Amino acid sequence: MIIKEDLIRMYWEEEKPCREIAEELNTTTDAIIYQFKKLGIKRRTKSEAKQLQYKQGFVSVTSIRGENAINWRGGKSITQQGYVRVVLKPVDDFYQPMSQKVGKNTYAILEHRLVMAKHLGRCLSPIEKVHHLNGNKQDNRIINLELVSPSNHSLRTFFCHDCPLKKQNRLLEQEIKELRQRDYLHK
Repeated sequence: MIIKEDLIRMYWEEEKPCREIAEELNTTTDAIIYQFKKLGIKRRTKSEAKQLQYKQGFVSVTSIRGENAINWRGGKSITQQGYVRVVLKPVDDFYQPMSQKVGKNTYAILEHRLVMAKHLGRCLSPIEKVHHLNGNKQDNRIINLELVSPSNHSLRTFFCHDCPLKKQNRLLEQEIKELRQRDYLHK
């Protein structure tokens, strides 16, 4: 049988979380929480619980950032346009003028622009464009990148005959055209 005074002592005076109390009393956390409600014992607020965890040396999973986080992907993500975006490390602070602020103290940059800037040993100006020769926006090897002016970039993107994706697209368009002609003739 659980006694109200024991719960209050363990929870408030000994500062134990419900999980530890449940283990000690050989029951479940849900049963302890039920007893708190049934006996009218006030529970800690979320901020009080977090302060207690911090005081006891615990760090919550959500407060872990960067390389130590569970869902760390090497600081890379894919933008809606299909480009790779990387988080700048303190080592890359030289390239920070080219980056965008994405968090309180976090800056990110498009990977193809960072690769080209490192290759040239300087920051790129906002009007300089980096073109992917093979049309694959995630292939950021220096041999696949070319620095071009904005007008050249538009032309190269539109008339990129070397790009495998463009070639495949043209073949599919031709095939659709032929299929439409056949269907039209058979009607």
